[in-house]
Amino acid sequence: MKTMTTIRTSSSTLFQVMRSYLSHKRVTKSTNFSDDIYSITIYDLDSEQTDKLLA
Repeated sequence: MKTMTTIRTSSSTLFQVMRSYLSHKRVTKSTNFSDDIYSITIYDLDSEQTDKLLA
């Protein structure tokens, strides 16, 4: 079963920082912007693994 975690923020600065960081970590992700909310979906990591990655 594939897992995914979505992170949402209204801060464009925070979104850019997280996107850059995750690009350097070479994780599979997708990004989206809608209704003034930025979101990054990280694939193949569960919530616990994502927390450790972002800590």
